[in-house]
Amino acid sequence: MNSLYILMVLQYFFISPQLSIKWLTPRYQDVGIIAYNQPHIFMFEFEVIGKDSVIIDNIRTDCSCTASDWQPDEVPIAPQTRRQLRITYDAHRKGFFEKKIVVWLRNERKPEKLYIKGEVR
Repeated sequence: MNSLYILMVLQYFFISPQLSIKWLTPRYQDVGIIAYNQPHIFMFEFEVIGKDSVIIDNIRTDCSCTASDWQPDEVPIAPQTRRQLRITYDAHRKGFFEKKIVVWLRNERKPEKLYIKGEVR
């Protein structure tokens, strides 16, 4: 009985779960130089690759200068379906930027992390 319990604990912590989505665009996007006060849009595309539908529970960004167009609707995204996440960086500050976007999927232990970076001139 103890060995079964130990095996279950090891499986929980060390065996990676099956991914439910696959990113079709790079998760780390470097836009280079963008114009000051000209918002820049980043698109992240993914496909549901698991056998079950996926629901996006939440999308969080580092600060108010970065925003997602995602609206909470709890509509399942069917398997083999592609979707895009639209992220807007406002470019109101000159200089280098690097921002993290965290995507929470229902029934997933770990969030998906996306990154954008560039320089505003």
